[in-house]
Amino acid sequence: MSEAVAVRDIEVSVEETPENNELSTEYTFLCNFCQRRLKTSITYGGIYERLVRKSSGFYCPNCIRNGFYTKKRNDILQMTFRGIFGYIYYRCYVSEGFSKEKTSVFLAEIQDAIDAHARTGLLNPAFSYDPETYIWFVDFSKIGVNKNQMGIQDVYKTVVNILVCFNIAQVISNVQMHKLYDKYNEAINLFYTQRKRTEGRRRLLVPSMQGCGGTNETGFDYEKTRNFLPRDLRIHS
Repeated sequence: MSEAVAVRDIEVSVEETPENNELSTEYTFLCNFCQRRLKTSITYGGIYERLVRKSSGFYCPNCIRNGFYTKKRNDILQMTFRGIFGYIYYRCYVSEGFSKEKTSVFLAEIQDAIDAHARTGLLNPAFSYDPETYIWFVDFSKIGVNKNQMGIQDVYKTVVNILVCFNIAQVISNVQMHKLYDKYNEAINLFYTQRKRTEGRRRLLVPSMQGCGGTNETGFDYEKTRNFLPRDLRIHS
C-alpha cells in the first residue's frame, strides 16, 4: 500500500552563528491555520510537528496551544482589526499618500488603542487573541441558542465595543461607521449560520476602511493596511 505524502509550505535556511562560525539550520514555515510566518529552530520545529502528527501541514505554537490543528478549527472564525488601525497609522500618523492636511495622531495613541481593543475583546470568553499577529479567534462552539452558550448578539456587541476603542469618527472625517460594522456583522452571521468564510481560502476576516467614507484618495494601498503587523508600528520622522 502506498503511503500518503503530506505537502508542507516550508523553507529551510542555513545561517552562520557569529560566535563560533558553526552552521545552524532554521525553519521558516507558514502556519496551516492562521497563516502566520514563523522562523524556528530544528528542535522546536520537530516538537511542533510531533504534536500535530495526525494533521497535515505545520502549525504555529499559538494554534497548537489552542487546539486549532484539530476539528475544533471548523468552529473558529479568525478576524482582525488591523485594517483599521493600519489605516489610522498611515492616514493620520504617517500621512502616506495624503495631503498634509490631516488629523494628527501620536504613535503612542495608536498603541494605546490597540492595547484597549485587546483588553475589551478578551472580556468575552469566546474570544482569544494573538498579539503577535493582531488576530482574534472566535470560538463559535460557545455561541448558539443552548442554555450553556452565549447568544450571537454578544459577539456583535463585542465587535462594536472593540471598534469604539479606535475613536474612528474622531480621527477620520466623514467616516461611515455603519458600513464598517456591516463588513464584520455580515461575515460573522455567515459563519454563524453556515460556517462559511467571506474571505474564502484566505480564512482571515480582515476588513479595510475602503468604501467606508473618510479619505479615499487614488493610489492609497488598502491592502497594506490589511497586512499591518506589530513590526510596522514604528516611529516615522
